Amino acid sequence: MYIGENIPAVTGAAKDFAKTLNCFVEGVSYCGTCLSCTAFDSGNHPDTFYVESTKKSIGANDIREQLITPMAVKPYSHRYKVFIVERAQDLTPQAQNVLLKIIEEPADYGVFLFIAPNIRSFLPTVLSRADIKKFSGDFQPEYSSEITVLADEIFASLVGVDMYGAFMLHRRMEKLEKTELMQLLDLLYVKYGRKITEGAGCFRAAGAITKTKKILLENGNTQLAVELLFCRLREAIV
Repeated sequence: MYIGENIPAVTGAAKDFAKTLNCFVEGVSYCGTCLSCTAFDSGNHPDTFYVESTKKSIGANDIREQLITPMAVKPYSHRYKVFIVERAQDLTPQAQNVLLKIIEEPADYGVFLFIAPNIRSFLPTVLSRADIKKFSGDFQPEYSSEITVLADEIFASLVGVDMYGAFMLHRRMEKLEKTELMQLLDLLYVKYGRKITEGAGCFRAAGAITKTKKILLENGNTQLAVELLFCRLREAIV
């Protein structure tokens, strides 16, 4: 769930993530040139769906017809079926209740991206099942001080080739909740993205973050995700 007053910027972040999920090129956030990326940019991606309504609100029938029904069929030619709700604040309470079942037990290939200016219009039951990413007006995500400090220490450890420090950070990361780990991955790329991509291993570094997020989205092992992140970031940065 992408939340922020700067809707164009927040929508852009959500769409970049959607494009990354199905990019055919391994090791990059998204390449922008493969068949999947070009289809996405043209608006003709066979496994990307935009849920909307011609009325003032998005009702239960809209969710059934535009999300639940197509979800019953496996992806046409990609790894994921991505459903984007650009005006998620317009979801009626009835529509949100219909969503609950599929959010609780999604198919392995199902990804749902909800975009809204705030969380006030969402039911608590929906919010409790969502990974919420909040953005301020200047498109900078809001992170806790703990996550911010940990990101700084991780980057310093990797660049300084501090093996013991990296091991201790590894242990701390394994204790994070899934949502906290996702925030940490986002912050590493947001805060240190330019420094990471300045090196020769830029694609490997970007890919390390992207692949780790994919493992978490697929409900993969958190420890494995952390090990993958450290291994590939070290290869790219050091």
